[in-house]
Amino acid sequence: MNISIRTIPEFWDRCGADGTLEKLLELASDRTYILGICRSGGGGETFDYSVAVPCKADAAAPEGFRRSTVPGGTWAVFPCLGPMPGAIQDLWRRVVSEFFPTSGWKPTLEMDIEAYTDGNTSSEDYASEIWVPVRRKD
Repeated sequence: MNISIRTIPEFWDRCGADGTLEKLLELASDRTYILGICRSGGGGETFDYSVAVPCKADAAAPEGFRRSTVPGGTWAVFPCLGPMPGAIQDLWRRVVSEFFPTSGWKPTLEMDIEAYTDGNTSSEDYASEIWVPVRRKD
């Protein structure tokens, strides 16, 4: 079993319980999304996972937080519908096993982003997205 299937939902639970999500939402320039950003360093078993929000350019990061810039480029965006975390985990499996092997694209492995909207994450009609930076296959 991929360790992230267990550890990422646990991380989100901790961020909700310890007030991290509330602090981030105070900084948000746009409350459309709360982002889960994964920097895998090349697809290995270790990764850096952060919870983030889009913020104003002049917003200062509170103590214990950091600012990052998401690089421009070509991104594949995959819409997701259904309760979390199962729906996003199922979509990831399809992206990896169906989209990348059959498309003309490959991930850059710089990072990937899960974009979560406001709403009931347990609902069958909960909407989220996966954003993956891509480049054409050689």
